[in-house]
Amino acid sequence: MLIGYTRIAKVQPEEDLQIQQKSLMDYGCSEQNIYREKTINGAPQPELKMAINALRKGDKFVVDHLSRFGYDISDIGKILEKIEEKYASLVVLDLGGNLMDSSTKSGLAMLKAVQAIAALSADASREKKLEDLVKTRKNYKRGK
Repeated sequence: MLIGYTRIAKVQPEEDLQIQQKSLMDYGCSEQNIYREKTINGAPQPELKMAINALRKGDKFVVDHLSRFGYDISDIGKILEKIEEKYASLVVLDLGGNLMDSSTKSGLAMLKAVQAIAALSADASREKKLEDLVKTRKNYKRGK
């Protein structure tokens, strides 16, 4: 089964959501299997969670752009992991001008590259937090 997901910012016109929906339907998603939402940056995405929960083994999760998941690469990495945990595939209709379908060998390679970038970003963020913690502790000890 194909499960689609569309998302726009609350400030975007409704037409943008309809354009995304049409792209998903042109790919083969049925209208009742498309989850839609309007959000603001950093807000919870309940429709995204419901779409992921709807996935079953062998399903394909379809989005028009990877940015529908958000703009933080480590958050995108977590979403990709959740899709993978469901034994589902990811289809991105426009990833740098190309279709990416992780059920194919080339699509899986592209997905693994995106996941590797997300992991690097998460590691860099974690490393920065640890460095800041060490600095804070040193400054605290000096203050005593």
